[in-house]
Amino acid sequence: MVAPLAVIAAIPKVVAVGKATAPLWRPLVGLGVAAVIAAGTLGFVVSSGSSSSAGAMLLASQGAPASQAGCSGQPGAAAPATAPVAGDAGAVVAAAASAAGWRGDNLQIAVAVSMAESGHNPLATNMNTNGSVDHGLWQINSIHGALLQRGDWRDPEDNARMAYQVWSDAGGWTPWVTYNEGLHERHMAAAAVIVSGVAAPAICTPAAVAGEVDPSAFDPGDGPMSPPSGGLRPRAQNVRAITLATWGCDVAPQPCISTVGGYSYRYIGGTTTLSDHATGRAADIMVPDYRGDGRAVGDAIAAYFVANASQLGLKYVIWYDRIWKPSDGWTSYGHPSGGGGDTVQHRDHVHVSTL
Repeated sequence: MVAPLAVIAAIPKVVAVGKATAPLWRPLVGLGVAAVIAAGTLGFVVSSGSSSSAGAMLLASQGAPASQAGCSGQPGAAAPATAPVAGDAGAVVAAAASAAGWRGDNLQIAVAVSMAESGHNPLATNMNTNGSVDHGLWQINSIHGALLQRGDWRDPEDNARMAYQVWSDAGGWTPWVTYNEGLHERHMAAAAVIVSGVAAPAICTPAAVAGEVDPSAFDPGDGPMSPPSGGLRPRAQNVRAITLATWGCDVAPQPCISTVGGYSYRYIGGTTTLSDHATGRAADIMVPDYRGDGRAVGDAIAAYFVANASQLGLKYVIWYDRIWKPSDGWTSYGHPSGGGGDTVQHRDHVHVSTL
């Protein structure tokens, strides 16, 4: 059962749940409608696996990074999946989910969530106590009326596209109660077997060239913090969109970027100064296997944003014990808190702050 993107009020903090309200972080029970918890919560509001609609719009308006030049098709566009065996509901669901855009772990989760939500029945509906109705494989709620009008919810591929849009807008799986309550986990092993039969998508894998100026890089300028983007301002949204379109797991081989942290209300460690994360002007690009093959990926990402800092409106970049500023270039970095762990020293993520 999937919920609408909620508008989070200031004080008291509440999340829209159907027609009722519930306190922030209050456990959601039964099959009630889930809500997306936006900026102002504990930790980062992140984007995982795919660029947000707002960020993707920013990127699309000016074109993809130059490193993608010569790639056929749009980054992240999937080739048709392997045709499912007639009558094999799981294969039908996996093929539809792959065609919609899910990859890797998220493809497996999509299949498991569909099983938990509908039992892989494309005609499944559910009437909620608030009068809304859930539809199809991923139980798209009727409150998403405009989305449901974009296709036939009974068609697996149409329902998958609707679900992918909700997932992409939310930056993850939190709109689904079955996911929040862990009900999908019992189906994960079966989902892994099912998705193993889906053909790998023929997508463009960009070979980003570190340190080269990208002629398509642009500065979207400053602007207000955007709740749909998880509280980021336009420049930080742009950093996230470029990262996921170039090194994201939808388009790049492992090790790839699946998570870009954004808004988090906090002070710089050991100081009384608000972090750029608290003002929506920073992104933390989480680098997998940063002590192994991922180190080169982080190097390339940091080099790209340094080379294009002026075009993108960036203030500084921190990566692996070093910080880059326009006035100083690369210098050694020590966290103000005096800590020496991999996170505070930015070994497991590239930090990009914007003007």
